[in-house]
Amino acid sequence: MRVFVGWAAFFVSCAATQALYAEERAFTVAWQAPSECPDGAAIERYVEQVVGGSGSGPVAVRATGSVTRSADGRYAATLELDTGSAQASTRALDAADCEAVSQAAALLIGLAIRAQVEPVAAPPVEAPQPPVKETPPAAAEPSPRARGFLSVGPVADWGSTPGLTFGLSLSGGVQLAGLRIEPSLAYFGPRSESVAGQPGVGARFTLATAGLRACMPLAGGRLWLAPCLGAGVDWIRGSGFGARVPRSGSSWSAVGRAGLLLGWDISSVISMHWELEGVLAAARPEFQVQENTADEGFVFRRRAASARTGLGMDVHF
Repeated sequence: MRVFVGWAAFFVSCAATQALYAEERAFTVAWQAPSECPDGAAIERYVEQVVGGSGSGPVAVRATGSVTRSADGRYAATLELDTGSAQASTRALDAADCEAVSQAAALLIGLAIRAQVEPVAAPPVEAPQPPVKETPPAAAEPSPRARGFLSVGPVADWGSTPGLTFGLSLSGGVQLAGLRIEPSLAYFGPRSESVAGQPGVGARFTLATAGLRACMPLAGGRLWLAPCLGAGVDWIRGSGFGARVPRSGSSWSAVGRAGLLLGWDISSVISMHWELEGVLAAARPEFQVQENTADEGFVFRRRAASARTGLGMDVHF
């Protein structure tokens, strides 16, 4: 009796072990084949040899296969693999030997299992790094290029000769390092003045100037303002008229100049400017005419300060 109980316990343990092993397999195989071919158990062993340790775990592949023998003695196997996708895949195999075709079917089952339980690990995806913005080496600032210009326009003077006198100015120069260096020449039309109480006796005056000034344009757009300082020399000539023996004479005087320029850059080549400046004279010549050998007549004496204004068109190059 004890022997019977022992054998019974042994068989129950084996059955439980087999059942647990079957539950732990990662595949199931339903196989039909002629008697001379490997059966379903043999196919499972072939599959286990292919998958090794990957053959256990939750069911990943359900395989259904059958083998038939044709009239010419060849064996054809049809294999259906269900891997949980929407549609099962079907394979057809053919060989002259049933063992060969069965092992080929087992190999396909094993490969399908490995593909399910041992997916190829995708290479780690590195987080995209923001592009490194290369800072180009700082280019050396180009040295400011000197630009020349020529300017011409009408001018007016009040105080250097009697009354308001008009003339024409011609200047040229260079713009460099934020400065406008400008030498200029100007000639004013004649202006007449009479001796007090003697309208027929007097003198006709002409004025010519030469100077050099420096202006500093302030930051701005097309419109700009520039304070200016300069110096120069004035030449005044008085030619007497109406006297029995008229006198004529000329005078040179150093002057200092200070003023403002208001400019408008029409383009990179053409600009306009308006100027207003005060002129201080170092000398104040006095002009007289002689009516006869005994009498003299005072005509004009230059003012200590005079004002000049003008318009100019500049051409830059």
